[in-house]
Amino acid sequence: KSLMDNERIENDKKTILVFTLMNFVLSMTAFLFSGILDKVAASLNVPVASAGMLNSMHSYGSAIGVPLTLILFRKFSRARMLKTMLALSILVNILLVTARGFGILLALRFLSGVSINSYGVLATATVIAMTKREHLGRSLALLIAGNSLALVVGIPFTRAISDLADWRVIFWALIAIMALCLTYFQVKLKE
Repeated sequence: KSLMDNERIENDKKTILVFTLMNFVLSMTAFLFSGILDKVAASLNVPVASAGMLNSMHSYGSAIGVPLTLILFRKFSRARMLKTMLALSILVNILLVTARGFGILLALRFLSGVSINSYGVLATATVIAMTKREHLGRSLALLIAGNSLALVVGIPFTRAISDLADWRVIFWALIAIMALCLTYFQVKLKE
């Protein structure tokens, strides 16, 4: 193999790991409320059952918004759409942690369902496109591991630290990681 081939392979491996990290982070933002619903409800001064709508709205955004978004913007390059959806996810989550009204939070969770899950579909397609056929199973397993780790480790961890930090602080940390990954993608993913 040439030096350039080896460099491309190393960059692809790093990029797959960044995709895995993003899958973990975005899954955390999607499922975070599930682990600390009682604390979120208390901080918003709403019943736990009402706070549960934050999860429902995220799911509705995914189910309704993702197909429409991907159909409406199908002419855009995959890399451009992926970066746009990640940037939108960052913006929506910043608005989420700074919002004060419960109705606004519900609308923002719907939008986060659209942006996060549109990103997820685009990330999967990008990983498939950039991976050699003989390594596809490994690359997809790594990508999916991000989601699994969020459910198995991340959500229980946030429950454990939620006595020390408000849910908004946890979201700020996740937003910071998203911003770093977006910067990486701006440099490494070509249109």
